[in-house]
Amino acid sequence: MLLAAAYLEGAPIERCIKAATEFGARDEAGARRYREGRSPRRRLRDVGVGITSGDTAAFHRRPGLARSAIRMDWHHWADERDATTEWLTRITAPDGVARAWTEQIGSRLLELSITEVESPFFTLLDTWATTSPDEQYLRIVTALITQATETEELARDAHKQLLDWT
Repeated sequence: MLLAAAYLEGAPIERCIKAATEFGARDEAGARRYREGRSPRRRLRDVGVGITSGDTAAFHRRPGLARSAIRMDWHHWADERDATTEWLTRITAPDGVARAWTEQIGSRLLELSITEVESPFFTLLDTWATTSPDEQYLRIVTALITQATETEELARDAHKQLLDWT
C-alpha cells in the first residue's frame, strides 16, 4: 500500500487502495487480504502516508518518503522487479486503475532510473508508446523521453530508445 501511495501521491486514497490490490497475482485471496484487519486508511497512516482533508495520499509530514519507498522497493527487492513492472504496466493500461496518473508514475520512474540499474522506465515508455498510442500516452512519452535525453545518466539510453522507435 505504501508503494501504491508513493507512485500515486496526490491521488484519492480509494485509487491508491485499488492500485495496491492490483499488485501481484490477480486472485481473490490477494484482494481479500486488503479487506481484512485494520482499515486501509489506518494502515496507510501507520506506514507514514498522510491523508489530506480531501481524502488524498500525501507525504507532507514525511517529505522524501515516497521516493525512498520506490527506491527501496527496486533496490532491496530485486526478485520482485518483474512483478513491480507488470503491476505498473497493468495499473497504467488504458483500462487501468491509475491511467490518469501515468505521467506522475513515469516521472517517479525517471527519478529512479538515474541511480538504479534495470529500471523499468524505458520498458514502460515503450509499452505506453506501442500498445496504446493515443494522444495522451504519446504526449506523456514525449515529455518523459525529452527529460531523459536531458539527463546525463540517461541520455545515451534515451537516444538509443529514440533510434529503436524510428
